[in-house]
Amino acid sequence: MRPAATMAILLALLLLAGCALPSDNAESRRPEPKISASQKEKPSEQKNASEKEPPSQENEKQPLGDEEEREAQDEKEPLGKNVPEKEFAPRSISDRIYEGSFEAKEPFAEPLRMHFIDAGFADSILVEKGEFRILIDSGNGQKVDAYLQSLGISRIDILVATHDGPAAISGIAQIFDNYDVGELWESSPARPSEQHVVMLAKARAEKAAIKHPEAGDRMAFGGLEIFALNPPKGKGENNNPKVDAIILKIRNGDFCAVLLNPTVQEREPALISAAQQANESLRCDVATYFSHGEARAVPPSIIEHVKPKDVIISVGENDYGLPSPTTIRMLQDIQKRSVRLTSQGTWVLTNYGFKAYDLSLKK
Repeated sequence: MRPAATMAILLALLLLAGCALPSDNAESRRPEPKISASQKEKPSEQKNASEKEPPSQENEKQPLGDEEEREAQDEKEPLGKNVPEKEFAPRSISDRIYEGSFEAKEPFAEPLRMHFIDAGFADSILVEKGEFRILIDSGNGQKVDAYLQSLGISRIDILVATHDGPAAISGIAQIFDNYDVGELWESSPARPSEQHVVMLAKARAEKAAIKHPEAGDRMAFGGLEIFALNPPKGKGENNNPKVDAIILKIRNGDFCAVLLNPTVQEREPALISAAQQANESLRCDVATYFSHGEARAVPPSIIEHVKPKDVIISVGENDYGLPSPTTIRMLQDIQKRSVRLTSQGTWVLTNYGFKAYDLSLKK
């Protein structure tokens, strides 16, 4: 055989042997099988477009609203992180009784107790709800101080000086000396007495907030609500400080009391008007009476608005014949009210937010 023919046969055998050998890339070199039109996926068998391919510009996620964005942010961040604390405004922020926050815990579940203190021929009422306390007047500092000490009290959250008169404020300097006082409410008389000036100096020295209630003002704390019936807004100068005295209505749930004792009967029209303008009912089961049980020729009309079951008169030994027998007869015999005198001892009222209350004598 010719050498050339031999070489040709050898090359052919080698090529045949190479095709039979496995190759690592044989799979990659195989042509993809053709898919006929009948083998293509039908629309009903196709996967959801959102799983198969990236969304188009039309299907992009829309911007979240404010509420949705806040919810999404809450999910991303741990609870409480970067959440601002509730803003605390001190009571000294202004002289309005409804502005500023108390540091004390709100005593919603606690009963209301009102102590109509036997302070002699003077005025003093302690209002308590839990550890929150309001002292309204301290005309006799020694007797009031002794009573507060007997209760183990060391702090007065609000000290109210209803008017510039000895029956209201002669003992207030002693209260500032012996107790931690949070704030002072006063009537800002046109011509303050020396006692009033000393009282304000004590309040400023103790850094107590000073507030000036006006008719229509309202303050609420821990279920206790205080509404001011007097003095009027923009009051003028009066020779009688009792005309501009602070008159308050105290409410605890369904119970309320109106404290008329710091003022005089001549203020009736203004008090009734202040309540009507604020759409505030005067109907209460308990009321204190005008100025130590004073008497007038005409019976007081405000009593018919209040319709109290119990009327409490702050009075002690005096040279004025008070309480007036005419007043006592009018209240008891004509209007059928129960009259309680602080000269008999301290009267303590307890109320749990319902209309019913207990009124007992503490001698």
